[in-house]
Amino acid sequence: MTDRPIDRARSILEAAVSPPDDFGELAELTRQLSPEDLGDLIPLAWRVRGQPGLDRRIEPLASSIEFSGKQAVFRAQSFDEGLSALRWLIDNWTPEPSPDPRYSPEDVKLSRIIHLLRSMILRMREEPEAETRSRLQKMLPLLDRRHQPEERLAAASLAQDPAAIATALAAWQASTKGELARTERGIYAKAGALPLIRFLEHRYLPYGAQPDPEARDAFATLVASTPDYADFARSIVEQAVIRMADIAEGRVSYKADGAFVVDDCGAIARAVMFGLARSEQWCMAAIGPIWRMASVAPDPKAKTMPSQSLTLQLANATIYEPRPEAISIMRDVAASCRHAGVKKKLERLLRTARSSLIARPEGLLDLPADEPISKDMQLPFRDAVQSLMAEPAALPAVLWLQRFGPDRKHAWNLSRDLIWQVVADGKDMAVTAMPVHSGKTLQWRLQDNGTRPFDPNDLVRLWHPVETPDELAKEWRFRLEENGQNQPFPQAGREIYRPASSEMDGRVISAFAGQMISGTPLMGLARSQGWRFGFDNELHLHLSGVDFTFSAGARAYPGSGGGGTTGNLWLVGPQKRLDQVPGRILSEVMRKTDLLVSVGGRS
Repeated sequence: MTDRPIDRARSILEAAVSPPDDFGELAELTRQLSPEDLGDLIPLAWRVRGQPGLDRRIEPLASSIEFSGKQAVFRAQSFDEGLSALRWLIDNWTPEPSPDPRYSPEDVKLSRIIHLLRSMILRMREEPEAETRSRLQKMLPLLDRRHQPEERLAAASLAQDPAAIATALAAWQASTKGELARTERGIYAKAGALPLIRFLEHRYLPYGAQPDPEARDAFATLVASTPDYADFARSIVEQAVIRMADIAEGRVSYKADGAFVVDDCGAIARAVMFGLARSEQWCMAAIGPIWRMASVAPDPKAKTMPSQSLTLQLANATIYEPRPEAISIMRDVAASCRHAGVKKKLERLLRTARSSLIARPEGLLDLPADEPISKDMQLPFRDAVQSLMAEPAALPAVLWLQRFGPDRKHAWNLSRDLIWQVVADGKDMAVTAMPVHSGKTLQWRLQDNGTRPFDPNDLVRLWHPVETPDELAKEWRFRLEENGQNQPFPQAGREIYRPASSEMDGRVISAFAGQMISGTPLMGLARSQGWRFGFDNELHLHLSGVDFTFSAGARAYPGSGGGGTTGNLWLVGPQKRLDQVPGRILSEVMRKTDLLVSVGGRS
């Protein structure tokens, strides 16, 4: 029986006292580990790093673990072991001298240990035991030497040290000039250690980037842990409306980019993001006026604007919580903006927001029945429906009727030409059928042209051919051709993918490895398909609650050129094996990966 990846990785690390030849194998093994397994392994790597004479050889080994393409996370036990390993390094590790004579070996050691402690704190996912908190309290002074006050606040909260919490919070609030931001930070400090840590790890949301699901979840967890935040968010959004109206109507003197300090713009944008996520009426009513007034100077000849930062941060909030109404406002703001540079940025961000909406279709699908779909949103709406091909969960038939029934014209025009899987309430047997509406009667038409009455107690989801015998797909293709129906996207004729049977008990799909690709077209397509740029040459995709990483071979960052050779597609989690992932999700992620490789290869 072969060792598990983590067992083999441990054995390599434990043998590192005699320089092993299998550091390359270790780097490959770390890709197969879950974030929790990586957290368990890192303390051992740190102890190996500190052994005399091994520092130069162990550096690439440790880096392969610490920066393996996915973030390690620490549980209570691995965090405790990590603190012990850092204490051991402080007492025993003598790093090689720095080439800069200004830094002594002790400075180099402390700098590295402080960095490791900070990284470990920001990846903590469980409350530590009392003994661990006591050990962490003794190490808190290390963080006072450098790093930001918010990181010291996270560490103090984790250690449950009231005096250190008060000191760090005061320093964090003093580091901003924004009154709104100071109040916001005080509210965040009440959330508790773990929600605050997750938020701080993902607090920087770059303009134009595909949304990071972990960043979105971290913010949602933080504000859910602070009961005061909802009232605060509404209050500062309403204050922003009043402030912008005063500037627009001349009650406050106009100054280019002077409406708010930058940190206050971030606080307002996060409040808007909170409101968009909950479809709060106060947010929907306020986002249009704020955005339009922030992006255009009162003087119709001026090309400046009251707040570039707020204009762009509202765009980022819309990317992270895409709503059709907000995207329509963004389109209008981009069209009316007179600042050439900001206008170009908004146009680019608008494309990203639309692709973000496709990745999170619930915003479009939950539009009121009488809400029209604008022409520029028809394609995103179709793609939003198509994204349900990867969704294994079924809808109650009543909810399906609200989203896709005949009363919703824009949705019915698509759903009537699609094949749905219908499961009777309390039964395992499913049938595939297409909806038919005649007069006031809604029925399901089966592939043999029989009918089934619409039952509000049924469960309904979009049918995926990977989950049924191939003969069924052939029958449906024949029936569609016979009836002269064209589907809005490939379904009955959809390409289906399955990992090799030998790979199903692991995390790796090797079908796309070893292909020569060009980076430029691949990266452009990756962005439009919802992939996020990761470490080095990696792309990340979050699909129906499951995370995947693809080694693209070419440098994975915007504007990258050149080419390379593709690597494997990896399951990151939360499942630990491919056979634990629904077949439709595997087929769809492989379909997206195949498209990337095909486009990159042809170029």
